[in-house]
Amino acid sequence: MKLNNIYRLKHIIRYANVQRVSNENVAEHSFFVSANILELAKDYNFDVGKAVLMSTVHDMPEIYLDDISHAIKSEFPTIAKAHKDAEEVVIKKFSPLVQELFAEYEKQDTVEALIVKLADIYQCIQYANHEISLGNGGYMKEVLEGSTKLVKIQKEKISKNYPESIKGLSDD
Repeated sequence: MKLNNIYRLKHIIRYANVQRVSNENVAEHSFFVSANILELAKDYNFDVGKAVLMSTVHDMPEIYLDDISHAIKSEFPTIAKAHKDAEEVVIKKFSPLVQELFAEYEKQDTVEALIVKLADIYQCIQYANHEISLGNGGYMKEVLEGSTKLVKIQKEKISKNYPESIKGLSDD
């Protein structure tokens, strides 16, 4: 994997198929997910370093596959499956460490993977709130509502599977 390929994440725009006031690229998204992990460390016990590394690589296959929105994956399950299959092929272009972290994230069977997913969902809320504050109510209201529901589900997964990880939850 050539290091210059990673820079492509700067040019891959998230939510590309819907009206946006402000673009967000995949590299920015990954940064904010990582920052959210640092905040979640106040409420949960987990390996912060591992989670931050995992958040850095969780969307790396998009370098080759582009960002496919949740809406498209939901409406067209065959596209979602093809995308997953393609990720399995593409991830082999990366280093063994990236492959390992990506596989762990995809399995969602460690507290770090669940935390990264929670941080990812929070990042969708951040972007939706930002868009709504700029006057983009349409689809971003759906993103906000759906993501808010997903936060609750993800927190329940963490508390059920890793109750020892909970420090004392703050109000988001």
